[in-house]
Amino acid sequence: MIREQDIEKIVRLVDGQLSPAESLELEAQIKADAELADEYRRQKDVSVLLNDVLKADPISVPQSQEDYFAAIQAKIQKQSDELKAAAAEKNNFWKQMAWARRIWAPAIAACVILTLTCVYEMSPQKVAAASGYFEVETEPGFSTTTLESDTICIEWIDSSYVDLSLGS
Repeated sequence: MIREQDIEKIVRLVDGQLSPAESLELEAQIKADAELADEYRRQKDVSVLLNDVLKADPISVPQSQEDYFAAIQAKIQKQSDELKAAAAEKNNFWKQMAWARRIWAPAIAACVILTLTCVYEMSPQKVAAASGYFEVETEPGFSTTTLESDTICIEWIDSSYVDLSLGS
């Protein structure tokens, strides 16, 4: 168990108030005793904290009640100004978005209408005809899509069968 006298010596060692001979003697005791070493570390931590507190910037304390309420009023006014600025910025953003809608909405609608018109105009029959494909009825009620060259061959074959059948 650590005595109060030992704690006082450790505090004076940490604060640099011991003579060199006393410091060497106490440091030897601290190295030999684990309890003293723990107490030395704690007192050193406390000393660092106290130095940090003493070095900190002082906080101004209002001199009167009027100063106190004036400081509160200033903080409220500052926050109010910040909120007003944020609201104005948000309002400006939505005004810009409304302007963009007036310009872009009709343009997008026109593009959609043009796209639908093109899709309608390029129906499968028109696409097939434009690319050389045709729909041919092979049997009653059945039809097939075929190339233009195949269509010509089928028509030629059909016409030759008709000619043969007439010739017989």
